[in-house]
Amino acid sequence: MTLNKTTVKAGFKTFCINTARFAFILLFISLFAHFFGQENLLPSIAIIVALLTFPACDMELKPGSMTFLLFFFFAGSGLVSALSLINVWAGLLLNFVFIYLMMAFCSEPSVLRPHIIFLLCYIFCQSTPVTGHAFVLRMAGLLAGAATTAIVTAVSWKIKGFDPARQRSLKEQAQLCRKKDHAFILKMTLGLTLAMFIGMAFGLKKPLWISIVVMSLTQIDYSETLTRIKHRSIATLAGIVLFVLLFQMLVPEGYGGVLILVLGYIGNYQFAKPYKYQQLINFMSALFASLVLFDLTSAIINRVLCLLTGILIVVAIRHLGAFARKTFFSPMAPGPENQ
Repeated sequence: MTLNKTTVKAGFKTFCINTARFAFILLFISLFAHFFGQENLLPSIAIIVALLTFPACDMELKPGSMTFLLFFFFAGSGLVSALSLINVWAGLLLNFVFIYLMMAFCSEPSVLRPHIIFLLCYIFCQSTPVTGHAFVLRMAGLLAGAATTAIVTAVSWKIKGFDPARQRSLKEQAQLCRKKDHAFILKMTLGLTLAMFIGMAFGLKKPLWISIVVMSLTQIDYSETLTRIKHRSIATLAGIVLFVLLFQMLVPEGYGGVLILVLGYIGNYQFAKPYKYQQLINFMSALFASLVLFDLTSAIINRVLCLLTGILIVVAIRHLGAFARKTFFSPMAPGPENQ
């Protein structure tokens, strides 16, 4: 089968865009780590996702409202996560309140799922605690990230000419989120609060492995949750096999980081976008990074246990919610006194 010029041109354009995008991501993360410290590398991932996402999307928010959300939740992620780690019970309350606020203001537009970006920032900050000078650098990095994203977003929205009549204030945004997705907001809040509590109570070295699972699997439609559980579980098992095959048998020692970069680059292409393929790439990347703290066997066991814990949290909260609705909110059957 011959390829026509249009197909070749489109393919080359896609290659150039994906390569430039990936190079920009690597450059941004490297510069962030250089200026704000390696301890703050994970939050930079949430910032670069925000920088690449919000300017391109019509959030239907006033620019001032968007700016407030960026500063409040990015800077708040650094501050609240640090305070939540002082005491496990105080952390339980702080995590619940902050995550609830995040969901109550950022779960719309639901098709864009803006809450995911802010939740990522908080999960990354909460799972990699810093103190002293590193904390000061973290707050500076989060503020700089919020400012950069706010400026680029405001300019981009103005250039794109998004309809001002559709742009909501903060009050209107909160009303829309709670009206459309309140059950979803509560499920996500309870699930992540419990995941973080378990991580703190047991002193897990990688608490984000539970939180990320809960965040990913908690969906408005429970059938989508079940589909994601299936794909994530299969990706974990396949990832273990592929990881051992590639990193322990085929790829020479010292070249694992190069392969991880290649996998990350492949993830930019459309054929790798489906959830199950993304999870396979993410699993191998996370497993490779965890070898700094664990041997391979321990890393695999910890990853699988965290996956199972996250699945149990999501399923348990869903069934508790269904039980509560049936028990306390279902209409009363007509009795003699109601007839």
